[in-house]
Amino acid sequence: MLKKMAKIIGYSVLSLTFVFVVLFASALYINSQDRFLSVNSQQLEKWAQLAEKDVEHISEADNAFKFSQQIVGTQLAPITLPLTEDDNLVLRQYKQACYQSSIEQCQTFIAKNLSQIQLMVQNHAELIAQYHQLMTLPVWHENIDVSVERPQLNFAALFEIQQITEINALLSSRPDSPSIINDFLNDDYRFWHNVFHSSSYLITYSLAGNRMKSNLERGVKLLSLEDADKGTYPISWTLDNELSVESIQRVFAGEYIFGKRVMNTLLENSYQLTDFEFYSQWILGHFFKINDSLNINSEVLLAQYQKVMLEKQSLDNKISNTDINAKFKTIDDELMQKFSYCQMDTTIEQLWALQYNPIGKMLSCSPPYIDKYFDIVQDIKKLQQQSTNLRVSLK
Repeated sequence: MLKKMAKIIGYSVLSLTFVFVVLFASALYINSQDRFLSVNSQQLEKWAQLAEKDVEHISEADNAFKFSQQIVGTQLAPITLPLTEDDNLVLRQYKQACYQSSIEQCQTFIAKNLSQIQLMVQNHAELIAQYHQLMTLPVWHENIDVSVERPQLNFAALFEIQQITEINALLSSRPDSPSIINDFLNDDYRFWHNVFHSSSYLITYSLAGNRMKSNLERGVKLLSLEDADKGTYPISWTLDNELSVESIQRVFAGEYIFGKRVMNTLLENSYQLTDFEFYSQWILGHFFKINDSLNINSEVLLAQYQKVMLEKQSLDNKISNTDINAKFKTIDDELMQKFSYCQMDTTIEQLWALQYNPIGKMLSCSPPYIDKYFDIVQDIKKLQQQSTNLRVSLK
C-alpha cells in the first residue's frame, strides 16, 4: 500500500515537473524574440528628433538651462548654495508670510526682520546678479537624449535664489517708485513663460507653470499696495500661455525617451555570476522586452496626447463639451480593454494574457496621467484674468 502511494506521489511530482518544464520552455520560446517598434513608438521617436533639430545652432551662452546648471547643478550633482541656517529660516518664514498669508502679514514680517533680511541680501549679491542674468537669456533647451540621464535641474536651489532676488527687489522698491518689484515680477514671469513653452520634460513644464501661477498670485498681492495713480503692471502678464502643438509634442516625446532610458538601464546591468542578482538579471533579460514595452508605453502616452489635443480644441471652440466627454470615454474604454490584464480576477486568465513580456506588461499597469498636468494652462489663464482687475489699463 505504501509502495503504491509512493509511486502515485512520484508520478504526480514527475508529471507536475514535466508540465512546469514544458510551460517554462514554451514561455522562453514565446519570449525569445522582441517585436518591432510600433507606429506609435516611431511617432514619438520622430517628435524627439524634431525637438533636437537645429540644436547645434543654439549657443550655450544663450541657453538658460545650461546657465542654471552652472549655478545650482542637477539633482544627480547638486551645487550647495552658501546659505546659513538663519538664511534658510528667513526664506521659509518669508514664504509663509508673503506667499500664504495676507499682504499686511507680509509687511509686518519684513519690518520685524529687516536687519536679518538686509544682511542676507548683502551676503548673496552674487546669486542675485546671476538670477538677473538668467532672466535675460533668450533660450531654454533641455536635451532629449536616451544615452544620458535626464538632466533634471536642482530646482529647489534655483527657487531659493529666486526668492532672495525677489526680496532684494522688494527692499529696493519705495512707495514713490515701485517699478523695481514690478520689473522683477515682469522679468521673472517672462523667464518662466519661456521655460513653460520650451521644456522637454513633464517635471520642468509643471514646475514652470506653477512658478507662473505663483508669480501672478503674489504679484497681485505685492502690487496692490501701490498708489493707483503711480501703479505699474507687469506687461509680461498679458503673454499668451496657450501651448503650441510642438510644445505639447515635445513634452510627450521627452517622457517617452525618459521611459526608454529607464528600460535600457534595467537591461544594461552586468551579469553577477556569484549571487542571486544573476538570476534576477537572467529573468529580466528573457521576460522583459524593450520594444514591446516601449510600444505599450507609447500607446498610453499617445492616448493621453489625444485627450490633451481634444481639450485644446474645446477651448478653441472647435468641439463641444458633450463631444469631448464622449471621446474621452472612448479613449479610456479602449485603454482599459487593452490593459484588461491589470484587473483580471482569474490567475490562469491573467497568466495567459501575460505570456509574452510579462514584466513589461505589469510595469504598464500604473501609467502616468500626463494629460491632467496640462490643465494648468487654464489655471494660469484664470489668474491672468483676475490680475487685470489690479489695473484698469496697462502702464
